[in-house]
Amino acid sequence: MNTLAEILMYLSLIVFTLGFVVNSKYIILLANKIPSGAHWLVYIWLILLFGLAQWFGRSADNTTVTSIDSSAMSQVASIVLAVLVLLVYWGKYYKSSNMSLPFSAFLIFGVLGILTVPISDIPILSLFKASSFVVSVLIAIIAIEVLKKVKRPELLFDIVYIYFVFIALLALIGGVFLPDLTHRSAGGAFGFILKGWPALNSNSLSYVAAVVFVVSLRRVFIKQAFNRQFLYIGACMVGVICLLLAQGRTSIGSSVIAVLFMSYYLKDMRSLKYIIFFGGISLFVVFLLSGSVGNWTDTVSDYLQRGSTDEQITTLSGRTEAWAISWDLFLESPISGYGFYAAGKTLLAPHNAYFTILLNGGLLGFIPWFIGVVASLWYVFRNIKNKLWMSKSKDNAFYIEIMAVLIVQFVRTLTGQDLTVHSYPTLLLLSLVVYVVVRKKIDTSDTGSPINKNKSSEKVINKGADKFPSVTLRK
Repeated sequence: MNTLAEILMYLSLIVFTLGFVVNSKYIILLANKIPSGAHWLVYIWLILLFGLAQWFGRSADNTTVTSIDSSAMSQVASIVLAVLVLLVYWGKYYKSSNMSLPFSAFLIFGVLGILTVPISDIPILSLFKASSFVVSVLIAIIAIEVLKKVKRPELLFDIVYIYFVFIALLALIGGVFLPDLTHRSAGGAFGFILKGWPALNSNSLSYVAAVVFVVSLRRVFIKQAFNRQFLYIGACMVGVICLLLAQGRTSIGSSVIAVLFMSYYLKDMRSLKYIIFFGGISLFVVFLLSGSVGNWTDTVSDYLQRGSTDEQITTLSGRTEAWAISWDLFLESPISGYGFYAAGKTLLAPHNAYFTILLNGGLLGFIPWFIGVVASLWYVFRNIKNKLWMSKSKDNAFYIEIMAVLIVQFVRTLTGQDLTVHSYPTLLLLSLVVYVVVRKKIDTSDTGSPINKNKSSEKVINKGADKFPSVTLRK
């Protein structure tokens, strides 16, 4: 194992462990902090996330296997439980006013996926995947009324964040203790690329780590008790080291853009003192190992190239060639495509969300899906000029945080198949849109003068500050 990589992994695990220990009482009692009436929602969202830990075909050690095998049973079970929850709570929490444009467009996309099952070469798998997408959207829709009632719009997003920290932490543990399972040989600065443990490809792990890094970094800057701040420092280190070792270049680039975005809007992040601190520590470690920092431009170049040839770099590791082939395939079946989940299974994997949807559903599926994507961006970013939502105070910094996460998400769609099926990115996006919709409903339900409305809204956002791990808002 590369000595520097080993030191970085051990260092991040030690810091996070110390942060966990000094916050152990808070973490152990975390379940007691869930608002009354929202327990079922928290648990089903976690179940949906845990269900995605196994991919179809994993038991055969081949993720392109097109049959439903034993490795996918956790995913099947999670969807079955989600359907049961829908049957129990739909009548109580569904309101037509919550069927806003992003959700309705995504629902149409999923339903069309179900209807086009007959044209798929893998009908059972296509049916399950399309149905799973519909179920996750429906759960998000009924979550709106629940979160409005308990006044915790950030709850679903916090659950996804906690779970992503868990995934990144396991990847580093696997990287230290199970290198045969988690290290994929590659050239470049480290000589290997880190994969997830349990199995998760390096690109997906990079995306998860990027979200952990961006969110944790923002929360490090909040004025709070040092023990809580130390926990976020540990999570930030887990995220950034996991991101560096997984070497997802798109995720690294999107993280930089997201951090610059936050540093522009958040006064306390403009100094980026913690990034400077971590950078200084990293350079110090390199100096101890090599006696100098060496030619840093060559080191960065080796890292970014990670053993790829010049031809692979210019074609984005073959992605541009895959896009050209995908376009030709789309033109052969432009209306209905080849069936939900066909790309990457019976067809090549385009490594681009937009081409993936064109192959899976043709224009019939692409139009509602794209409307849902654009509407999601609009719903989140339309408040960027709202003085209440974009104030420089830390009380409203959570909104800026989710915009930064959305930047990571949508840069990833250019080189990954994100948001095309029920997946981690889909659940994250739904969490972000739910937050915005719920907060808007809470704001508009307030009465009184504009000043009172402003105070009331801040009170709502602050109410859950110490009740869940976001701890993002000053009490």
